[in-house]
Amino acid sequence: MFLLDTNILSEFRKLHHPACSEHFKLWANHVDLNLCYLSVLTIYEIEHGILRKERTDTAQGKVLRTWFEQKIQPEFHQRILEINSIIALKTAQLHVPNPASLTDSFIGATALQHNFTLVTRNTKDFESFGVKLFNPFEE
Repeated sequence: MFLLDTNILSEFRKLHHPACSEHFKLWANHVDLNLCYLSVLTIYEIEHGILRKERTDTAQGKVLRTWFEQKIQPEFHQRILEINSIIALKTAQLHVPNPASLTDSFIGATALQHNFTLVTRNTKDFESFGVKLFNPFEE
């Protein structure tokens, strides 16, 4: 099972764009999305980004809103992992020795708690957490 970081979810939107990484395309076209989950914090990060974009670029904000509401939410609605007290405690343990971003700490703790592989482009941000990592942009 996989927990998708926000940067991976965002990259799916660009899958058919010529600038999309060939390594990512290969992985994305072969992964079973039923094995992929999101953290509730990824939902927060996407929504936050869309709200900010809607304030500065209405047209692009509308494109992102449509993508999120018509593709992402229906695809993942039953595979969004919430934060519970166990994950909150694990997050504190990860965050204290390594003052990483709190969001990254929560996402890392969620992957650890569920024994999922965290799929991210930013593996360096999570290396100290001891979570299984996969970067689909690399060979």
